[in-house]
Amino acid sequence: MVKALFLDRDGTINIDYGYVFQPEKFEFINGIFELCRKAQEKGYLIIVITNQSGIARGYFSEQDFAKLNSYMLAEFTKQGIKITDVFYCPELSGNDRKPNCGMFIKARDKYGIDMAQSVSVGDKERDIEAGTMIIVTGGAGFIGSNILEGLERQHYKDLVVIDTLGCEDKWKNIAKRELAAIVAPENALEYLNAHKDEIQAIIHMGAISTTTEKDVDLIIRSNFQLSWDMWCFCRDNNKQFIYASSAATYGDGSKGFDDEDNQLYLNNLRPLNPYGWSKALFDRKVCRERDEKRKLPKQYVGLKFFNVYGPNEYHKGGQKSVIAHIFPDVKNDNEVKLFKSYNPKYKDGWQLRDFVYVNDIVCVILWMLEHPNISGLFNVGTGQARSFYDLAKATWSAMGKEPKIGFRDMPEELRGKYQYYTQANLEKLRRVGYLQPMTSLEDGVKDYIQNYLNKDDMYK
Repeated sequence: MVKALFLDRDGTINIDYGYVFQPEKFEFINGIFELCRKAQEKGYLIIVITNQSGIARGYFSEQDFAKLNSYMLAEFTKQGIKITDVFYCPELSGNDRKPNCGMFIKARDKYGIDMAQSVSVGDKERDIEAGTMIIVTGGAGFIGSNILEGLERQHYKDLVVIDTLGCEDKWKNIAKRELAAIVAPENALEYLNAHKDEIQAIIHMGAISTTTEKDVDLIIRSNFQLSWDMWCFCRDNNKQFIYASSAATYGDGSKGFDDEDNQLYLNNLRPLNPYGWSKALFDRKVCRERDEKRKLPKQYVGLKFFNVYGPNEYHKGGQKSVIAHIFPDVKNDNEVKLFKSYNPKYKDGWQLRDFVYVNDIVCVILWMLEHPNISGLFNVGTGQARSFYDLAKATWSAMGKEPKIGFRDMPEELRGKYQYYTQANLEKLRRVGYLQPMTSLEDGVKDYIQNYLNKDDMYK
């Protein structure tokens, strides 16, 4: 494998007088040529990775930077040293700007660099702390496996799954992915500590997600304590932390669906089941950590997912989306049955939920990963409540068939714990800059059915 010496520029190659852009003011630091010559002799590519915010600030132009860069490269050449490439970020923020890893990833992919064998040198902590490894807990699950596919599309390659696979077909969710490692949850902290210098972020999706789970001790260990362990690692090592909260924290919706993250509002929410309570408990913990001005991770983002559907949910049994449940009947032209309503405000089948396609979940997470300056608690849905009847009609329509829809009794254990209405307020998400449109119910169901459920290979 190819190895590289990554060099910062200002303060490492040259004396940093502040936004240097003129060749006559570019003064090489003593010893830099010797360092590079020795690295070159040992087989390292020499690559410059430099923030150049002076361009965005208007202090100098990209043409000025290019002129100075040509001068610098020529001086290295005179010393018998080849600089393989120069990557620079002219922006004030974004995934390319150090300590984020965008420029490192581009260099890695362009030259096939083994990052574990490479070295980064800089005069500031941000120059050397950038990692490229992404940890996805629950990575073999529904949402986690979709996140991995999205990360691959964005050319992240050091992807690690923390999850249990069991004896069923859950492994198929990640069978198409190129993974650096698959780690059992009980070994998670050991692995994280061993690779802390390589890690950029933890995307924490691992949880007991069954809303009917009755073992509350298990739920707390999995949904609260593990989340806190991940938080502490990211806090202590200055990493990004993105975690799954849930719309289940809103309970019956009587307190609204506003993603406020103040203690008064969060403490007043009344989830309907232990799963929702465990997610609410962690949201409240994060809020207290911030309000009490304790040390925080580099970035922390809690995402309140509403009713998510899409490929790779097939292992979830009774927790699969209604689309996945009714599709076999639709395909065979059999009547599908929705729950009757036990609330006089809602007709049978007209209970309302915010159904969000998993592709939208992935897009939000990738965007947050690329905007490490943004932290907080955010709803992720479509912002539009739709009925289960609408969802069933969309399923029939995706197959080009006329709907056949009936109704059945709701199980007794759900009748007092059922959300009849959910609708995400997306104002906060839009306010921080996420402006991508959400997929409509009809478009999402059509894509899910035609490109996955109705294919021999259903997996993403």
